[in-house]
Amino acid sequence: MPIQAGSLRHRVDLQSSTAAANVYGEEVETWVTDSVIFASVAPLIGKELTDAQSVVANTSHKVFVRYKSAKNISTQQRFLIPRQVGSLGASIDDDGATVSITVSDADDISDLGDFIIRIDSENMIVTAGQGTTTWTVTRGAFGTTGATHANGATVTKLVALEIKTIANIKEKNEFLRLDCMESTSQIG
Repeated sequence: MPIQAGSLRHRVDLQSSTAAANVYGEEVETWVTDSVIFASVAPLIGKELTDAQSVVANTSHKVFVRYKSAKNISTQQRFLIPRQVGSLGASIDDDGATVSITVSDADDISDLGDFIIRIDSENMIVTAGQGTTTWTVTRGAFGTTGATHANGATVTKLVALEIKTIANIKEKNEFLRLDCMESTSQIG
């Protein structure tokens, strides 16, 4: 089945791992967004999932991107893809000091453990309050900058997909097919 450019409708972050020092001076793994590209992201289901897992264990998604937008991509990178959507229950200032936010529609976006959200163009890591409407967050994650966000702004949960295999697909336009697995550790 040919890939149509219109099917590349997901805005995804392509990230690379890097080492950084935490507040105690210890070296920890962190992720930096290299580029934002458009992709087709689809979960594998049924026979396709069974076939994929017999070739590459733990493959859960197939991702298609234009070759030109990701020609230097590697299996050491990951994608952040939008998954669930909610809304902000109260505005947030850009002072950078806000560590607690209020959300509405939290039932659709809540999760166990830390997870990543995006409000407007700012990424945040939710570190506490999962399952409630008040979350503790680390602002400006993955190289984004803290900003003012209006009440009712869209809150999108981002999910990390580890790249497992890369295949070049030659058609009228060149595309890459990437077999990915949802990361067990969304943050690090």
